[in-house]
Amino acid sequence: MRHHEPDREVFRKPGIVGALVTRIFKMLTKTILGAGFLALADQAIVSAGNFLMSIFLARALPPAEFGRYVLLFGMLVFANSVQLSVVIYPLLTKGATLSSIKVHKFASNSVILTLAQGIPFGGVIGFLCAKFYDPSVAPWLIGALLMWQIQETVRRVLISQLRYREVIVGDTVSYLGQSCFVYALIMINRLSFQNIFLVLALTSFIGFCIQTYQLKLDKVDLNEIYTLAMDFWKIGQWILLMTLVGFFTVQAFPWLLAVASGLRQAASFQATLSILNFSNPVMFSISNIIMISIARSHKTNSDPHEIRGILVAHALQGMIVLLPCFIILFIFPTGILSLVYGSTSPYVSLGINLRLFSVSYLFIYISIIASAYLGAFERNRSQFFIQLIGAIVACILCFPLISSFGARGAIIAITASSLVKAVVGLRYVAVLSLRGDSDSIISSSIDGRSERVSF
Repeated sequence: MRHHEPDREVFRKPGIVGALVTRIFKMLTKTILGAGFLALADQAIVSAGNFLMSIFLARALPPAEFGRYVLLFGMLVFANSVQLSVVIYPLLTKGATLSSIKVHKFASNSVILTLAQGIPFGGVIGFLCAKFYDPSVAPWLIGALLMWQIQETVRRVLISQLRYREVIVGDTVSYLGQSCFVYALIMINRLSFQNIFLVLALTSFIGFCIQTYQLKLDKVDLNEIYTLAMDFWKIGQWILLMTLVGFFTVQAFPWLLAVASGLRQAASFQATLSILNFSNPVMFSISNIIMISIARSHKTNSDPHEIRGILVAHALQGMIVLLPCFIILFIFPTGILSLVYGSTSPYVSLGINLRLFSVSYLFIYISIIASAYLGAFERNRSQFFIQLIGAIVACILCFPLISSFGARGAIIAITASSLVKAVVGLRYVAVLSLRGDSDSIISSSIDGRSERVSF
């Protein structure tokens, strides 16, 4: 009896591989010339603003003071990560499928939900700042948090509608504006933590006003807010758990270093990380496009081959931008550090740390792409499991490595954790894309059936 060999038969068909390559090429061309290019342009602006501000402060502040700033700013980053989980992430998945008529009220309700979770966080951050550092900084820290979060909400609504041409205007004022203001403070010798966070609040508020005008917010509907909050929580609860677990893969390390090795080691860690942070906006813009595009493609009942083509095309788009940069950082780390911080900076000696981080960020990119693919199908438990495995590896390695090698040990732990997350993420993507079609994936996530991905 002759056995059927479906895999070989598929690859004997002359048009299958060629059609897939053609689809990927068309997708790359479309994204480079269309929304993909604008997304990268917008995120390049965000990246430049964050990068310049961090570099200006690292050069202007003594290492111990820069380490203190890293801890204060880290509280804002953690609070924004929570907002990302329970507001921004659900906002992107729901906003991508809304009509232009419904999006205005949706945006208004989302801003209210942002404030509902942001104000309590602001109170906690203000209390910690007043208790352990300086009460005079606390109000500006709270203001920076709330203004940053409401601007992030309206910009993400625009992004969910792929309105990048409009997003760019407000982001230019907000992110490039903050770096320009901080540089001005340095030049006139008025740099202080109060002024730094005042600048963050002011530029974020201006960006919010610009993007609110573009979006044209509608009246808040109190009846819809509760329903929207429940929908957001249903989508974001696993992402919140993932964020809390993910805190121990990168964000916790400056705090651990400050406690175990002092503020200078925390500053050294951040000085190296700041250079790699140029890649964050590229990574997250690509992941946003993947999640939104695949969600929309599924809504139009696209076939699994087209969905895989979207994933590969956008992933390659980001890799084309990032890989050459990582290679340059790996080959010339000391030269890059000297160029950024100055030849006499204490951070110039961190070449090995920069090499390790460049490898780590390649793995981080792979894991983010895998997570975006899973997120498009609301496979939140899978995303959580990826973060959980990475956090376990990081926690096991960080304490002995930090005690022995300081900031370098922290980066080694992050690199190992990132490698594990990349491998596990690719495994999930392979199982979902090769062993099941998109319809079965979506239906299982909607009706709450347990996921069947195994290792």
